[in-house]
Amino acid sequence: MSKNDKKPGAEAADSRPEAKSPRTEARLPKGLQDTPAPEIRTTEAMLGTIKGVFEAYGFEPLDTPAIEYTDALGKFLPDQDRPNEGVFSFQDEDEQWLSLRYDLTAPLARYVAENYQGLPKPLRRYQVGPVWRNEKPGPGRFRQFMQFDADTVGAGSIAADAEMCMLAADTLEALGIKRGDYVVKIGSRKILDGVNIRVEAGEIRVIMGGSGSGKSTFLWHLLGLLKPTEGSIRLLGQDINQISPLQLQELRRQMGVSFQG
Repeated sequence: MSKNDKKPGAEAADSRPEAKSPRTEARLPKGLQDTPAPEIRTTEAMLGTIKGVFEAYGFEPLDTPAIEYTDALGKFLPDQDRPNEGVFSFQDEDEQWLSLRYDLTAPLARYVAENYQGLPKPLRRYQVGPVWRNEKPGPGRFRQFMQFDADTVGAGSIAADAEMCMLAADTLEALGIKRGDYVVKIGSRKILDGVNIRVEAGEIRVIMGGSGSGKSTFLWHLLGLLKPTEGSIRLLGQDINQISPLQLQELRRQMGVSFQG
């Protein structure tokens, strides 16, 4: 038999159709969502209103890349030995870790540190864009979502904080939320300055430091934050359970812990 001769059945075997690879299933990754046209248009209209208020206050737009060097995220990383923990990360050709931004604040800090000398002081900046979190998704918790930030950098007065409260109120009202239908709450780590908390005989005792109006501010901030648990909670020797809700609400209002529009 020559090399051109075929064995019986060879032709039939060659004519069999090749096995098809499994069809890829069309599916959306967990924690992500598609955005249809009506929602896009509604969002764009809302963002246009917000930008108008922000620019009326003198804030300027800034855009930063979606990807930053992982070490620029600094202390916000859960574990620097595992750069993918909490953020989506990868290595470039130089084996440097890069990450998708998880918020808009870390990129702003990098931008300011890199360009500080040439920036106006104070810097009023706003930014809108998607951010990504490598976390377990759940109801109302997505791996990609939009943030809208406004920040003042380099201001030497707490007037900048007051301006932020006014900005928030004016923005809500421009979006159609009437005054009286929203509450702006103020939080600051500084409220715990000069406060010593220790446990004695099953009680949580709070010793106030400092003097003047700041002392009362600290006290009533704590009254708004501390809630009775097992045992008793005492503030300066007074049982928190003996303070009526109406009295506490009025004192918090007077001390400016939160204000209603």
